[in-house]
Amino acid sequence: MGIKITFLRVGFSGIAFCAHPKANLIFAGHPFGLKKNAKPLVERSLLQITHKDDEGVTKNIVTLNRELSDDEKVLIPLNAKLKTLRIDFALPNYSIYKEHWGAGSSKLRHMSGTQLTRRFVGTDGVAGRLYGHWVQQCPSGLRRYLTFNRLPTVERDFSSMHLYLLYGLAGERPPEGDLYAFGHVDRDWMKSILTRSIGADSREEAIAALKKEMKEVAPKLMKRAESYFDRFWEHHQKVYDQLFNGNTWAKLQFLDSTIALKTLKILTRNNIVCIPIHDSFIVQDRYAEQLEVAMVSAFNSLFPDMQMRIK
Repeated sequence: MGIKITFLRVGFSGIAFCAHPKANLIFAGHPFGLKKNAKPLVERSLLQITHKDDEGVTKNIVTLNRELSDDEKVLIPLNAKLKTLRIDFALPNYSIYKEHWGAGSSKLRHMSGTQLTRRFVGTDGVAGRLYGHWVQQCPSGLRRYLTFNRLPTVERDFSSMHLYLLYGLAGERPPEGDLYAFGHVDRDWMKSILTRSIGADSREEAIAALKKEMKEVAPKLMKRAESYFDRFWEHHQKVYDQLFNGNTWAKLQFLDSTIALKTLKILTRNNIVCIPIHDSFIVQDRYAEQLEVAMVSAFNSLFPDMQMRIK
């Protein structure tokens, strides 16, 4: 007679427990849950500047001492809520558990942070995305099993965020439908073209980066890199002039971080706890509709004439 599985829960802030027919099984963190290194909330540490070397590797991170902007002030009440938020994983089966926890310890990394910080690159006002919570380091395949205070969660993200931002900056309307699905080219390569383009200083540099990626995963496509690139930007020619004019990626990250802060302001005002992952957001499942409304409202506060899509 076997043991009936009632549920399987791996706790981050509390007890980890389950029932499973495997004999003598003890889950990670039992019986007190996975440990975290709690740090006191210090307001002046909510803003930071990252300095990188010529290779893009972080050299150091320093505190930015200035008053918080109106949007940034949401980090104070939100971090207070995140500090007490109970986060667990409600796993559906043992194989999912085994994939991420093994030999009695977690395979996850960087599970100590529970405070969000706005981090600029090089100087104040450049980039500015939100970092610091351990959930942001959690693999996307595992995030779907997160629970907040024992309730299931949902994650929503903006569709084609950076392309929409480019159209917003250009004052143009994007084409109808999927912005990556056209020209009989795999949409993942279309997405790669955008990523390589906004991170490059020139057309040549972007194509070289695309070829390098193709060489690693699909060498036969390398000869098509330039034609793919031209096909993509012919379709989106209205925003091509936004590229290669100095830190395009930083401009877009500043915009998406501003939209993230505005989204968090709306949710926090309605007592909804949310963890952002750049252009996606995690809330309890019961708040999915409020999250989508907040995301669209935040985006339209910067670009009122654009209809943004939520995935």
